[in-house]
Parts: sequence; C-alpha cells; structure tokens
Amino acid sequence: MVIDDQPGVRFLIQEALREAGYPITQPREGKEALEKIASEAPDLVILDMEMPGMSGVEFLRELRKRSFTVPVVVMTAYSELEIAKQASKYMVSCFL
Repeated sequence: MVIDDQPGVRFLIQEALREAGYPITQPREGKEALEKIASEAPDLVILDMEMPGMSGVEFLRELRKRSFTVPVVVMTAYSELEIAKQASKYMVSCFL
C-alpha cells in the first residue's frame, strides 16, 4: 500500500513495484488508508509524512492503536529529525 497525496509519486512507486510483481493499492490520505487496511491486509505500507488531513505521524499512531503490525516505510522530502523521532515511536521499519 502506497499512501501519498501526490498522484505522481504514487504512480512512480506503483510502476516500480508492479514491474516487480507486487499488487499495489494507493490511498491518497491516511483516513482512506485506515479504512482499506483492515480488508486488504497489505504486506507493506509506504507512507508519506506530509499529507493534508492526517499527517503520517497521526496515521502511524492510529494504525498501531488499532493493533495493525504491518511494516511501514516512511518517506519524506523533508529532513526534519523531529518527524523521524516521532515516527520511530510507532515501529517504523525504514526511513527514506
């Protein structure tokens, strides 16, 4: 599952992963992703940290609160250490 508000970013990641044989869902924001995650049970979540509505940290908090243990790769164009520090509280697998 790729969660990003930017269509171009979702498209690029989708193309790379589909070519490798992975099926992809692409919610545009955190609330939509939380609705889909229970029914789709993704093997991995690639998460943008800066999105309107629900930030990546808020998504992670809610994801773990609901006891989902899916691995999460966080991606951000910003190099803010505070965001990484906050996200790391929620079992993030990797930062990009």
